[in-house]
Amino acid sequence: MTRVYSVTNATTVSDIIDIVEIRNGASHISIIHSFLFGQSSDAGDAESEQLAINIFRPTAAGSSGSAAHNIISHKSGDVAARSEIASYSGGGATVAGSPVLIDSFNVMAGAFHKFTPEERITVAPNSSLVFALATVPNDVISTNFTLTWEEIGG
Repeated sequence: MTRVYSVTNATTVSDIIDIVEIRNGASHISIIHSFLFGQSSDAGDAESEQLAINIFRPTAAGSSGSAAHNIISHKSGDVAARSEIASYSGGGATVAGSPVLIDSFNVMAGAFHKFTPEERITVAPNSSLVFALATVPNDVISTNFTLTWEEIGG
C-alpha cells in the first residue's frame, strides 16, 4: 500500500539556499508528486525578478537545515512518514550533485511543479533529493514551500 505525505515550512531568504531535502532510509522509496515554492513579501514590488529552482540528487546527503517538521499524512490515521526532511539550509548541497530539473520562475508568481505520473522523480533507498533556490534574490523575501510525496515499501 502506498502512502502520501506533505510537509510545509516558511522563512525569510536572502541568498541561495537548499529549500528542502528529502532523505530516505534503507527500507523505502519516495516518489515526488508536487513542489510549491512562493513568497509573500514582494507582491506588487518593482523587483519582478526571475529566480532559478534546481532539483538534484546530491553527492552526499545531509544538509544543515531545520529537521523538526510537521509531516502530514493525506490519509487520516496513517502511519508516520519514514522519510526525513531538512529545510532552509544555507550553502548545503547546492553545488554538488546530478541535476534532475532546472527551472526559472518569476518571484511574484512563485514556482509550482505538479509532476505527471511519467515525470515523477523517484528517490531510491539510502538516497536524497534537494530542491534549491539557485539565484540570489535582489532583496530579502519571505518564502514558503510545500512538498508532497508518496512512500512505497518499508
